[in-house]
Amino acid sequence: MDVEDFVLDKKKPSLFWELIKIGLMLVFIFYVGKFVLFMWSLDGGTRASNEVRPPSCGGGASMAQIMAQNFVKRDLKAPRSASFSRSNVESGKDCTFRVTGAVDAQNSFGAMLRTNYSITLQYNAKTKKWQKLR
Repeated sequence: MDVEDFVLDKKKPSLFWELIKIGLMLVFIFYVGKFVLFMWSLDGGTRASNEVRPPSCGGGASMAQIMAQNFVKRDLKAPRSASFSRSNVESGKDCTFRVTGAVDAQNSFGAMLRTNYSITLQYNAKTKKWQKLR
């Protein structure tokens, strides 16, 4: 017996396992590509926008909703306890938005109360500021 008889032969993987490896690599590349495209679309690359407003309106309906919540918080006794729900944003002319919704917040006695709100906001493109109209 020679030493060569005791050395294990390295077998080549079968064609089946080679195809499995290639298939897994393709699936991996496919999902990485989908993830990259998804992240790119969040960054504004190919975003399909539902808003009709031009970008000069301070971020559109989503920013109007955030600003309305900020204006509502200013009037609360405990603004940190605020929890907003059921909001609806309607857009008007000249970068105006009407935001309606409900907020749950603590009153001065610590009890949670639900209050409905309706605010009309306008974005001023020159000053780049939001103002509460009503």
